[in-house]
Amino acid sequence: MLDERRKDFLRRINIRGIKPNGVLWIWGEQVRTIQLTKEDIRYLRWYYHDSSIARDVNVVEKPKKYQVAPDRNKYNRKCRTKGKVNNNGIGKIIIIGSIAVCLVAGSTLFLNHLNNNGSEVTTVEVTMDDNYSHDEEATEVSEIKYNRESIIKHLCDIYQVDYNIVYNKLKEITNNFTSNEYLNGCISGVTCKGTDVHANNEEELLTYAVRAIKQIPERFGLDNSIHIHNGYNSGDDYYAQISDVCELLGLDRNLMYAIVRSETSFNSDLFEKCNNPAGLRSVDGSSEWWRFENKEEGFLEFGMELLKYYRLIGEDPVNVDEETISKIGAIHAPLSDGNNLWLPNVLECLEYAQNNENELFGGEEVHGLGR
Repeated sequence: MLDERRKDFLRRINIRGIKPNGVLWIWGEQVRTIQLTKEDIRYLRWYYHDSSIARDVNVVEKPKKYQVAPDRNKYNRKCRTKGKVNNNGIGKIIIIGSIAVCLVAGSTLFLNHLNNNGSEVTTVEVTMDDNYSHDEEATEVSEIKYNRESIIKHLCDIYQVDYNIVYNKLKEITNNFTSNEYLNGCISGVTCKGTDVHANNEEELLTYAVRAIKQIPERFGLDNSIHIHNGYNSGDDYYAQISDVCELLGLDRNLMYAIVRSETSFNSDLFEKCNNPAGLRSVDGSSEWWRFENKEEGFLEFGMELLKYYRLIGEDPVNVDEETISKIGAIHAPLSDGNNLWLPNVLECLEYAQNNENELFGGEEVHGLGR
């Protein structure tokens, strides 16, 4: 059972920093990660009424095959069990333990070899201070390894910018990804919708950074020569792309699906020819529809637009009730433009998505941005 101190800690964390595998990212002077326990995840799902938190973790305990009877004989040190006793158990434990030691040692040597050869694989060691500590049996400290280079490469494909130029520029302005500003989720000059970005995880921050470099290269001492056209195709798994964007930005994927379904149906000319999922207008102030390089870029931009709407109406992105959606519609699709059916259509599509979420999005982790 979780004690009150642990529950208080869980209520104060930013659930947007929880990965599908139950790892919580905490940004501060250094990046820290905590592997949440099944009890932690069970409590968070109950507290937020959200079964998608750490969605890859099964919190339902499997029943034990055998039940051990605690009737010990102090003279012969034997105990009775319901089930067959395997006399080779100790030998198996010794063998398995030896294999585990070899694997750990081999992994350490392999990682040292990678680091010595300049690999971009980064290892973040997890630490916990007194503010986040709790019973040792309830905490599993882990190492998170990720390839920052592959994430940036994929983002450059989405935004169609030169990877080598962008990667070197990011290294320059973040002191090789080690500056205090970067570790706190910010990069000077990186804004979105006129607001300085303060990201909840590194992937989100890198997404905003590559976007800003593409849209305003002169702010970073670059020019339009960074724009390329390498033929990248984001594919047609649109629901997976929506799920990926919403996980990244902390949005409700059912709501994004509902708005896109009601506006472009995933097959309109605007969606097919402009990669524009929800009637986004060009940033230059004209009335032209915004054209994106591919569907992924369109979904990313629409996700950022939704976050802007939530900021403007002063609501949390977890809110998808009718009143909140109505306020969003007043900005995105005002009645003065003849959008009388926008709200009822979105609500109808939202109800469908909520009732068929597993069929639409599935239960597997999405890897669109390298997670």
